[in-house]
Amino acid sequence: MPSRILGDKKTDRAARADRKFANSKPGSTAYRPSEQLSAAALLAFEDTVRSIDREDALFTHLCNTARRFLPFRQAFVLKRKVKGGALFVTAASSIAAVDRDAPMIRWIEKLTARLAEDVGLDKQHHFSLPAYCDDTDEEAKTYPFTEFLWTPLRDGADIVGGYIAVKETPWQNHEDATADRFARLYAHAWRAIKGSRRSIRSRLATRKRLFIAVFALFLVGAWPVSITALAPAEVSSLDPFIVAAPFDGVVREILVDQNAKVGPDDPLIAFEDIERRNAFEIAAEEEAVALARFARASQGGINNAEAKREIAIAKAELDLARAEKEYAADLLAKTVLTAERQGLAVYSDRRDWVGRPVAAGEAIMQLADPNRIRFAIDLPVKESLVLKEGARVKIFLDSDPLRPIEAKLTEASYQAQTDKRNILAYQLSAIIVDENYAPPRIGVQGTAQIHGDKAPLAYAVLRRPLSFLRQMTGW
Repeated sequence: MPSRILGDKKTDRAARADRKFANSKPGSTAYRPSEQLSAAALLAFEDTVRSIDREDALFTHLCNTARRFLPFRQAFVLKRKVKGGALFVTAASSIAAVDRDAPMIRWIEKLTARLAEDVGLDKQHHFSLPAYCDDTDEEAKTYPFTEFLWTPLRDGADIVGGYIAVKETPWQNHEDATADRFARLYAHAWRAIKGSRRSIRSRLATRKRLFIAVFALFLVGAWPVSITALAPAEVSSLDPFIVAAPFDGVVREILVDQNAKVGPDDPLIAFEDIERRNAFEIAAEEEAVALARFARASQGGINNAEAKREIAIAKAELDLARAEKEYAADLLAKTVLTAERQGLAVYSDRRDWVGRPVAAGEAIMQLADPNRIRFAIDLPVKESLVLKEGARVKIFLDSDPLRPIEAKLTEASYQAQTDKRNILAYQLSAIIVDENYAPPRIGVQGTAQIHGDKAPLAYAVLRRPLSFLRQMTGW
């Protein structure tokens, strides 16, 4: 308890000494060797330094109040405005505001610059006048104090400033240590002050950057872009000739290979002809019978009036038999279908057709022109927003995805139907815009990108999520 009371008394004594120095006349010194060894006074002094919250007040305190523990007669604090730049006097003992044009201030700055060129400013250095002065330097001749001590102020590894303390007598080692301790103390307080200011500037800069980011995001979101939709596409013939079954029958053989070139009258499909051949033979026999009846009626009607009446009936039966024979011959001839024009034979797997019964009019094969193609597109109903006449279409083929094909929408079904994927979709047709582009192979598949009307980018990005959210929540 007595030691605590003694410590409190020493602290009060240090505070009274501070007040006494504040009321002293400029140029006087309050240095007391007894206080140099007082731990309580040093702690109170450091506490006072760390409580200063302004840079100018901190440097003024260093130039004036610090001489209670460091025996200088005058001190100058210098700092850099920019990293690596020159040092400028920012505070001096017994001066409220530094005059940038004062001869004394300019002389100190010049002297410090020469010191930097000679030995550097990264460590303590003391010298005596007229060191670093010209022979004609009046300040060096008239200045009353000759012993100078330079002590740097550090911000990490960087020298951000320093202070010069001057007195009449040479500096001692223990005084150098005290000056270095004070440099670290005031540098720490200076970094704390700059840190708080940096924090404010950092918050302002963060708000500024946030505002810029929001504004930029708004501009980007408002940028007009085309509403697009993706749909599967397949290369098909533009106007193919459909080869269909002429009657109900069974396919016996496909006579051409897939994608083979055929010309007019080339055989394509052979049907089972047993029934048609038998029908033709029966019709031929019936024709022969009708012809015999007609001949007999014609011969008998020469002398018989009643036989003459049978001639017309026999003639009609003969004409009917001939017609049936011609019909049977036509059906027999159609058991082998031939090409009516030039093109590529396009059909599914041959094994799917051989032995398969077909109905009259059922499509079996197409004759396609390889130079006249279109893109068959199945657009899902939920993407129908992009449908418009003459819409721009980009085709990305699976075989060459890096070379999109420019196309134009030409047709669109009015009613949606179920496609191969069992999805309700509109059937679209698009043709190539560039006539010089080599048409791709029929049957190649890919993806079509259909461009609709323009809308803000934000709407284009959020359209599907909003639609999904509305379907899930019912909003």
